[in-house]
Order: sequence, then structure tokens, then C-alpha cells
Amino acid sequence: MNTGEIVSRYTKAFLEFVGDAPDADPVFNEVMTLVKAMNAHPKLRQALSDPVACTPAVKMELLKAALGGNMDPRLERFISMVIRNGRTPFLRMMLYTFLDKVFHRKKILRASLVTAVPSGALEERIREVVGNLTGCSIMVETHVDPSLIGGFMLTIDDERIDASVKGQLDTLRRQFVEQNRRLV
Repeated sequence: MNTGEIVSRYTKAFLEFVGDAPDADPVFNEVMTLVKAMNAHPKLRQALSDPVACTPAVKMELLKAALGGNMDPRLERFISMVIRNGRTPFLRMMLYTFLDKVFHRKKILRASLVTAVPSGALEERIREVVGNLTGCSIMVETHVDPSLIGGFMLTIDDERIDASVKGQLDTLRRQFVEQNRRLV
């Protein structure tokens, strides 16, 4: 069995188990928290993937600890099955796929907004404009990067809008070099 098939089967089963009910939101939020924890802590990913380093009970405790000690029983049941079947190396990919499918079902777009300085007003304006254009709600993850000098960079799915001063200066620099190469 290949990785894609394993991930697909487990994700489909988890989606059917959790369902679309409003009480599924806690599971969705906990899955987002686990994904963030796995991304932030490579040692957690390594411990979960290694079949010898940690016992199944330790793996479950590590995941519960990432959630602050409590885990929704539906998520706990799913993760127990993944651990019991020796599929923890695929858990992160399963959780990502689960989130993608839930976002798609709920018509939620994920966006990354990088600004030179914190700007709640810009974030709200982007939510409004993109929401009106797409008919979807927007989940914006914001970051501050002073190297942008001013403006912002917005990424939605694979599309990027670079409206930063740094981006504009880089474009001017490339154009200048391109034009001056022709003169020499």
C-alpha cells in the first residue's frame, strides 16, 4: 500500500466518523493545534514516526500534552487507531488532509498575510474583499516581517500578491539590471 492510499483511507474514515455536525468544531480546532505543534517541534514528529523510540502510550501522551492535556474523545479514538495500526509516520499528513477537506467542505480559504508592522485593519479589509470576491470565509494567519519596509504580502492557496516596498524595490533592481545589460 502506498502513502497516498493510506492517508486517503484513514482521512476518509475520520471525516465520516466526525461528520459535519456543529459539534465537530472542537475536533477541527484540536487537529489544527496538533498540526501546528508537529510543525513547530521536529522532535515530536520524530518521536511519533519512530516505531521503537516511544511506546504507543507515550505517543498518545505526547499528543495530549500538545493539546494541553485534554483531547476530544473522537480525535483520541482516531489517533489510537492510527497508533495501534503502526501508521503514526503518516499521522501528520492525515491531519493535513483532514484539514484540507474540512476547509473545502466549509468553504474556508486559508491565507497568509505578512506585513511590515501589525495591522488589524488591513487584515479585516482583506477578509472583507476576498470574502466578497470568492464567497468563502477567510482564515488569515498573520506575521510581521520588518524587512518588508512597508506594505504587505498576501498568499492564498498558491497565489501570492506582493505589495511590499521590498518587493517593489527588488522589481526595480531587476528591471534596472536587465536594461543596463542591454546597453553594455
